[in-house]
Amino acid sequence: MSKFTTKKQLIHVGFLWLFMATIWPSTAFSQKQGIANSLLWEISGNGLPHHAFLFGTMHVKDEKAFDFSKSMVTAFDTCKSFAMEIALEPNIYKDIFKLMVADENYRIEDYLKPEEQQKIDNFLKKQFGFKLEYFKQIKPVFLYIIMSGTGMSVDNEHFLDEHLFLKAKNEGKTVIGIETLEEQINALDGLTIREQLDLVLDAVEGFGKNKKVEQKLLKYYQNQQLNEIAKLIEAGSNEKVSVLLLTNRNHVMADRIAKFITKESTFVAIGAGHLPGKEGVIELLREKGFAVEPVY
Repeated sequence: MSKFTTKKQLIHVGFLWLFMATIWPSTAFSQKQGIANSLLWEISGNGLPHHAFLFGTMHVKDEKAFDFSKSMVTAFDTCKSFAMEIALEPNIYKDIFKLMVADENYRIEDYLKPEEQQKIDNFLKKQFGFKLEYFKQIKPVFLYIIMSGTGMSVDNEHFLDEHLFLKAKNEGKTVIGIETLEEQINALDGLTIREQLDLVLDAVEGFGKNKKVEQKLLKYYQNQQLNEIAKLIEAGSNEKVSVLLLTNRNHVMADRIAKFITKESTFVAIGAGHLPGKEGVIELLREKGFAVEPVY
């Protein structure tokens, strides 16, 4: 594999990272009562002069996730602005590889026992055709990401969020990035290199099981079963990762959404895993005084 091909594929992996939060474990979903099973929610009240919508996405290219309801299409079409986790403007690609690279003194083999290194290397060669050496200076979390999403089909050229972004641009909508590229990629800086590598090793050990979980997650998404999505993610809880990838980001997103939806009618699309729970975006927006109700 050439350096060009390797770097190109690594950038693709890093790009997918921007939207992987829905499949990460979380303890942030615990709630006394279930949430309505809908991916589309209308935001109103609190002096909001126009309508706004919150839509849960799944960051995949699997055709099964693209079966949009009529109410979702209508909501999207009637809004003047479109907001997503990261605005996918062309210049986003130029810095992503740089952000994927760890400290210049980092070498992955310095953090692994020989048997762990061999296990990961064998796994990557068998499943993906990569060698571990291609990742020797890449943050281990990206090695983890390449192992994710393998239980789903790749039917479309663009993943779901990208599809909506391109549709919004084509229709002349204002596009808003809720977070920055740096914020998302640096979200895991709270994890040590060893903790990231433990995630990698866990992914190697549970590869077959994880593929089945992803297939189940997609089925729940198709059926708009937000409660089941929450339960499935909660079942594999990792509190530290949960705080870094979901809880902290949910608060940031809710704060920013509350501000920009007052300016123009906006369709907000974020990973479905960010919606439910006592510290999910739906509940956080309600705490700010908005009414957030399901649309069927």
